[in-house]
Amino acid sequence: ETNVSVGGGDQPFDVLVQPDGKIIVAGYTQFTNADFVAVRYNTNGTLDTSFNAGGTVPGIAVTPIGTSHDYARAAILLPDGKIVLAGEATIGASREFALAVYNANGTLVDTLNGVQDLAAVATDAAGNSIVVWKTSNHPDSTKNGIYARRYLANGQPNGAEFKVLSFADSATIPQVAMNSQGDFIVVANNAALDIIARQYDRNGNALRAEFKVDKINSESE
Repeated sequence: ETNVSVGGGDQPFDVLVQPDGKIIVAGYTQFTNADFVAVRYNTNGTLDTSFNAGGTVPGIAVTPIGTSHDYARAAILLPDGKIVLAGEATIGASREFALAVYNANGTLVDTLNGVQDLAAVATDAAGNSIVVWKTSNHPDSTKNGIYARRYLANGQPNGAEFKVLSFADSATIPQVAMNSQGDFIVVANNAALDIIARQYDRNGNALRAEFKVDKINSESE
């Protein structure tokens, strides 16, 4: 067991295991406010001090994006070794979708944010990715919705954002999975607590109508 305190009030949300066996834990830390954090461990569970070696604490990469409450909720590893964290940040009075991209050595490449939150991300074998999120102020709706945008392996957008679930004005908690060819499936729950899914091909075209997977019960299953 290894305990690492970054800034107090630390919260993990996702874990990656690299091909070399090293482990990356992503989440947030109260190092300053609540900031994105990635911590890498060696195969024996010790802190990997070669990760972000020039940072305040080697082995830990802390990235503030907004003014507060920056939460990294998902992480993926790209084929070239880069690490992408996706989540949300507070920008002024808005909760916004946010991305942070790191080199394999833990140094920051870039950050990105927009007016969304509750983000999830998945990647294909070539390193192309899909990001899905909940937004509350999209131009075509005054209510919440689930949207997506595709990105190339170099981090550049691959087309505009698009709505992935037609019912999604009341939807929350989106998740996404992508196969090696880039086809993907998005799931979210609606206001009735139904779990709804829809499948898309690698170009973002819907393969079938949305369908009900299950219903969330108030009791433990």
